[in-house]
Amino acid sequence: MAKFLSVPTVEFADGRYYLNYDRTDTSSKVGGFFGVAPVIVKSYSWIMMLGADGLKEVAEISVLNNNYLQKKVEANV
Repeated sequence: MAKFLSVPTVEFADGRYYLNYDRTDTSSKVGGFFGVAPVIVKSYSWIMMLGADGLKEVAEISVLNNNYLQKKVEANV
């Protein structure tokens, strides 16, 4: 299974670690990971754009939609 690991792999040679991109039987590449910072910025921007009144309205509509879907699911079970 080791030969099918995603690239790059971390390897150790000559007293140092390095990334090995030279693998012929790999299944895929490892994508970049930026963490949750972009999600937090997007959420904060959305909240600030809505303001207090807009956020309250969105929450009320969300609860209404959730209750509507719950009743639809309960009717089909």
